[in-house]
Amino acid sequence: MVRVSSVAVVLLVLACGDESPAAGSSTKMATNSVATFKVTAKPKGEMIFSLADQRLHAHQTSGDALVVDGASAGFVKYIRYKKNNYTWKWGQKVAGRLAAKPNKKVASLKVPLTAKQAASGKVSITVHSDSAATMTIRPNGEKSKEATVSMPGGWFDFDAQLQGLRNGENDLQFYFGKSSNYAVEKISVGEAGAEIATLADNSVVLGKDGGVVYYTSLPLGASLYLDATGNCKVTVEVVTDSGETVSGTISSSKPNLRLDKVWGKPSRIWIKGNSCDKPFKLAGLYSEKKQSKQVEVKKPKQVVLWIMDSLRADRVPQFMAGARAEAPNFGKLLKTSTFFTHAYVQGNESRASHASIWSGLYPAKHKMISSKRTLSYDWETIDEVAKSAGYTTVGVSANGYVAKKWGFVSKWDKYRNHIHEGGGLEGGDLLKRGMKMLSNLNKPWFFYIGTIDTHVSWRAKEPWMSKYRKPGYSGNFKKVFSGSDAGKAAGGSLKLSKADIENVRAIYDSNVSYQDKLLGDFLAKLEADGTLNDTMIIITADHGDEQWEHGRVGHGGSLRETLIHVPLVVHYPPMFPAGKVTTGVEVIDILPTVAEVTGQKADNEWQGESLVSLANNGTTYPQMNLASQFENKHAAALGGWKVVASGASKPKLFNIAQDPGEKQNLVDSHPIARRTVTDPLWLLRYHNKRWRKTVWGNPARVSNTFAKQVETEQAK
Repeated sequence: MVRVSSVAVVLLVLACGDESPAAGSSTKMATNSVATFKVTAKPKGEMIFSLADQRLHAHQTSGDALVVDGASAGFVKYIRYKKNNYTWKWGQKVAGRLAAKPNKKVASLKVPLTAKQAASGKVSITVHSDSAATMTIRPNGEKSKEATVSMPGGWFDFDAQLQGLRNGENDLQFYFGKSSNYAVEKISVGEAGAEIATLADNSVVLGKDGGVVYYTSLPLGASLYLDATGNCKVTVEVVTDSGETVSGTISSSKPNLRLDKVWGKPSRIWIKGNSCDKPFKLAGLYSEKKQSKQVEVKKPKQVVLWIMDSLRADRVPQFMAGARAEAPNFGKLLKTSTFFTHAYVQGNESRASHASIWSGLYPAKHKMISSKRTLSYDWETIDEVAKSAGYTTVGVSANGYVAKKWGFVSKWDKYRNHIHEGGGLEGGDLLKRGMKMLSNLNKPWFFYIGTIDTHVSWRAKEPWMSKYRKPGYSGNFKKVFSGSDAGKAAGGSLKLSKADIENVRAIYDSNVSYQDKLLGDFLAKLEADGTLNDTMIIITADHGDEQWEHGRVGHGGSLRETLIHVPLVVHYPPMFPAGKVTTGVEVIDILPTVAEVTGQKADNEWQGESLVSLANNGTTYPQMNLASQFENKHAAALGGWKVVASGASKPKLFNIAQDPGEKQNLVDSHPIARRTVTDPLWLLRYHNKRWRKTVWGNPARVSNTFAKQVETEQAK
């Protein structure tokens, strides 16, 4: 349950004033009521990040202190959990108040602090216990610096002085005694003022001492606009990890703050109320307005989904400059297709990833994680969509999991799995079989082909192997690196020399080029038939493969880019223009894309969103994408930065734009970049089972519907 204003407000309201604490309240920080207004002024450009819509991303402040509100749905930014095992429940009603309740006797909060807040060390807490009890707070695991407080029972305010806090992320561990019904209403760290900001439906009220902090991935061209009227001033400070700072005062005479000094960098934006006597009308990040191109749906005559198993994006030159493998047909396709250059699979191995492609669902929802789970027939899948659109459905695969036994074959007119039914496992065998199955069809068709040449066993393909092999190699893996070899190498019983590893990588690259050649053969056939531009072709992979870059080989073992970053190409000139889209996308977006292009209604359960608009209009704010490792670990990327997180343990942070090999963990030195990714990551993770991008938006820039729905549900 959360506090929701009953006053209708169109956009963000930032109001200031002095009000007394509510009668009977023990909290030291009062809140203001929300003012109403009618929007009349329109700033130049387009709002790309509404502070009101993103209120659950906001961190509240009072004076110089960070304030964590146990009643707010934004509380989830401060908690960590694994497989939906939460240590806190926010917004619970306890003795007449809304607060966060710990689920265990030990619970922690992860809070981002400025250097000034950490140096102050002052912690003020409003807490409840049923009877006399104690509570201990331990900062960052340092027992020698913990503080213990005795509580008389009921609601209680107390201050503590904590040593050991630091600039950046801090772990506040709470140890609760034997008393039941503990609850924490508010926690402030630093020197607090008399008021805090209040965040409600379409409104943020600063008050005289209140403030809000947003961690953002600032796009090029962004500026901060607050439409002030009257004698109203607000101070703004924008800071990056590398020390760039933009600061200033926004008022009615100067409503805009340029941010070009920090464009393209994760930034902490802190907005503080200062002598305001009237509300703001509009507030957010703005950029030059981008014309939104409306795309007319033109149903393709044919649709192709080609999954090149284990194909890493960084081994295809059109996705990673300098990649060795020759791929001229990918290059040819680039001239007429949209290349999504940073696509993530949602699982790091075949089962979970294929299930996400088939169903448009995150693994947290389709649950095809354990080795015995099958893809439920409750979900509408890609073959069913194609069938409903009037296509004859034809599939051929050499991946043993993509079979009826595992729930992948329900609405196919013709389907053959070469692992189970024979027919050869090379891509050429599958393509030949598939073309035969497609021949003489009178109706439009949907064709799925799943090649496995880049999946172990890796077998050298000529003429490319002779080009890629280092001269003089005489080791044991001249032409083949088998699945058994991979298993032994992964287990540590098979040791490879540097020369062996280099030759195995050359074998893999020869298969990248071999599949590219098959793609060329297929494109030539469509050209000869005169149907190439009437055919929608989607090319992607279910995952990549590690090849000893970090000591492992194979897949399923990590969330490195080598495993979760895959190619994604969509060819269909009537609806997908030629070019590259660099923001994050996910393979759960494939199914909704096929549905839109073929004129089918999106299923309400799908969690992905169609890529048609993104391909034609781009995005004015970076999108976050997510990958899962059996729901034990998660990776999220946003604006060139990537976090890998596992439960409450310290995450890892990489600048993958500059360090695609993920060699340098920057988690301690870049707390602002860390928060920029983790705030949307944990919002998504908390609501992962029911997130729908078409309704709630991307986690990095949610819709107003998201916050309203979450707050309203909790209030009930």
